[in-house]
Amino acid sequence: MIAAKSIAATRRRDIFCNSSKEILNLFFLGFTPGFPWVFSLAKKIKNGKKIPIEKISRRSAKPRIGAMFGKNKKLKPENHSGEDLDVQEIFPTLQGEGPYVGKPATFIRLGGCNLACEFCDTEFESYKRISLKKILDQAKKLNKKLVVITGGEPMRQPIERLCDELVKLGFLVQIETNGTIFRELNPEVKIICSPKITKGKYHQIRPDLLARIDAFKFIISKSNKDYCEVGDVGQSKSKAQIYVQPMDEYNEAKNRANLKHAVKLCGELGYFLSLQTHKILGIR
Repeated sequence: MIAAKSIAATRRRDIFCNSSKEILNLFFLGFTPGFPWVFSLAKKIKNGKKIPIEKISRRSAKPRIGAMFGKNKKLKPENHSGEDLDVQEIFPTLQGEGPYVGKPATFIRLGGCNLACEFCDTEFESYKRISLKKILDQAKKLNKKLVVITGGEPMRQPIERLCDELVKLGFLVQIETNGTIFRELNPEVKIICSPKITKGKYHQIRPDLLARIDAFKFIISKSNKDYCEVGDVGQSKSKAQIYVQPMDEYNEAKNRANLKHAVKLCGELGYFLSLQTHKILGIR
């Protein structure tokens, strides 16, 4: 078996993986991008090839093409009928984070955001205006019990009618928001808030939104001083579950440190650990 310490300490091309078992060990230690990658390498090994360690490193995992990384335009909230919305993409997957992790879901990613976070690895600026009817038709076609409305920042657009119609159709609706914009949404909608720092600090979430939040998800980085600790946004006044999630900085050493620090915070504060399992699985 290959020791994690020896992997982290080397960049040499003459150290190889010789078995599928070693590939799996590397996966569970967090050194490989996801299951499809694991299966591909295991097949090559079975056919007699030797795979250099550096070819297996999680450094091979790259952000999606077009990821924002803080370069997006900050867009103001919109107020209109909600008869059509700016949509980046609609796709089936498994929810990878937070309280519904592992549940099959339809993701409705809306376009645009009111913030520009330097670590944001999502693309949401090549959106198209789509009618509410077409959005609902796609959700019905994909037919997943859970519908996740995300972004960008979904609360930036008037999603009240979209949420109402999805609830009427029997879907469990989850919103992923940064907590800076409030809308009066259907009481059946579940709101997951991932607070972000603006103007150098966390800010208290307004009481009407705070009362609706079902879970908080704090992004944690060991090396980024702004995101090194769980900030105070008023969560102590809420009964919502609190999750801590290590930031993906697309850097092997930083990601290991972020995970270790997130685990430490969970132990100290009694919070839940959230991992981006969709990335581990190599799915969207």
